[in-house]
Amino acid sequence: MDIFDALRMLTMMILSLGGIIIWYSIKNILADNGYKTSQFRGHFNDFFNMSDLIFKTDDPAKKKNYKLLLWSLVFIVIAFIGTALTFIGDPQKMQCRYYNDYIVKEIEGTVTNKYMDAPNHNFPTLTIKTGSEEIKDIDLSHYNHGFYDSVSVGDKIRKLKGDSLAYLTTNGRTIEFSIRKKDFCED
Repeated sequence: MDIFDALRMLTMMILSLGGIIIWYSIKNILADNGYKTSQFRGHFNDFFNMSDLIFKTDDPAKKKNYKLLLWSLVFIVIAFIGTALTFIGDPQKMQCRYYNDYIVKEIEGTVTNKYMDAPNHNFPTLTIKTGSEEIKDIDLSHYNHGFYDSVSVGDKIRKLKGDSLAYLTTNGRTIEFSIRKKDFCED
């Protein structure tokens, strides 16, 4: 994560905290003025109810404060969404970054487990014993079509750093899996 990503994350956290404080202040004002509001749902109804309260309020000072709260909340929501959208990059660049991350990966070991990782969006996952440690890997299955279906517990896997090839040794034979840069990068 670079400094720009850290600043964006900090901005989003500050906006979130400010938004929560203002939103619940609005909810309390609405509840105090007889509007039905819930602490956990119906948040967008609060916009309309607050607008209605502003329209019905005769006290100019209260009206001004209510408007300030409502417009502050609108600004925070828009700023939060705008900041979040800056995390979404060009899909082609992201794919190319994934390819480059995969290329520098190095794995050599024995498959000790194979499963669909339900908490991780059901990604096909391999547990691989590499020397003294066990790692969980989704990249080999994700980038190499047919890899997950071909592998069994006890098979040997080898993927060298800087190479697009991955080797699976199963039932006494070695199968080569390759990904092509042109499928990920526009070069």
